[in-house]
Amino acid sequence: MDLWDERTAFQACLWCLAFPTAFYSGLIYTESLFLFLALAFFYFSRKGLWFPAFSSAFFLSLSRPTGILVVVASLMGREKGPRAKGMFSRKALMVLAFSLGLSLYLFLMGLWTGDCFSGFSAQRFFVSHNQFTNFLKPWNWFTENFIQNPYTWNGPQTSFLNRAALVGVIVLL
Repeated sequence: MDLWDERTAFQACLWCLAFPTAFYSGLIYTESLFLFLALAFFYFSRKGLWFPAFSSAFFLSLSRPTGILVVVASLMGREKGPRAKGMFSRKALMVLAFSLGLSLYLFLMGLWTGDCFSGFSAQRFFVSHNQFTNFLKPWNWFTENFIQNPYTWNGPQTSFLNRAALVGVIVLL
């Protein structure tokens, strides 16, 4: 209740209900843990609780290597007034936390699989071919997934229905 009122919480629940199958992420997948850690990081950062924020940042990039991208959003925040003092050192500490988490992830992958980047290499076996270079070539990613895709009404990878629903949600937002 510190940041938002009851009406905002209710509307957030309605948006979650708009995509009810998203709740399967709470089962054996890391999406729910990732979301929890991202929210915890921003909450603790806003409250000025730096040890919990540091811990959240560390585990965020350890739980999923893409968690390192949250560091960009954390660096964009600005503080005014007395909280602005020492802001550079706190941001540097957060960058360190994200980096340490990712470093531990890479170390463990190397220890367990023999290749630090095996988690990234495994992405080529998925239909969407998620990879870091998609950030460097967003137009190629978009055309491969939305324009050159052989659409079916509701196939697992070629669903017109899913993409139309996504466009509808974006328009409603």
